[in-house]
Amino acid sequence: MPTLFQNMANACALDVQVDKLTFGGYYLHQYADFESEKGMLFLKKMNEENFDIVVIQDQSINPVRDYDDFFTAAQKLCNEIRKKGAMPIFYQTWAYRNESEKLKSTGFSYDEMHEKLENAYQTAAKQLNTIAVPVGRAFYNITKNRPDINLLAQDDCHPSCEGSLVAASVFLSTIKR
Repeated sequence: MPTLFQNMANACALDVQVDKLTFGGYYLHQYADFESEKGMLFLKKMNEENFDIVVIQDQSINPVRDYDDFFTAAQKLCNEIRKKGAMPIFYQTWAYRNESEKLKSTGFSYDEMHEKLENAYQTAAKQLNTIAVPVGRAFYNITKNRPDINLLAQDDCHPSCEGSLVAASVFLSTIKR
């Protein structure tokens, strides 16, 4: 998705450079622990680069399961990002595929997981004076109105090619405002 976003932005004549620090399944608190390997990598990247915007996203279900953990880590990262003169923004994620075993394992319905994720990201964004890019809302609306469009990969939680295009488009439209 970061490369798709950069290509879309460049096609719109926006000079955008994208970098990333992502590890599958990691939690924000692992990046916010500045004495850990991932935390030190985060600080190194923040010190070596000159970012305008830094996107942060927690492990998919954590903002719902442990809001305090999510918020505490997000607050720490946002403070560090702002110290470097950049704006932190949240990547609001989406519910797992409706009726999937992955979703059933959460104990939430599709609507509940979507609503809880959206509330967690929007609440944190408001409390931390930033924005949450509503990718999860876009996934929800498309899934409800066009169930024939498959936004998720076979694992029922990560985006498909179509889902990545939607995510990149939502980021572009949000950031261009």
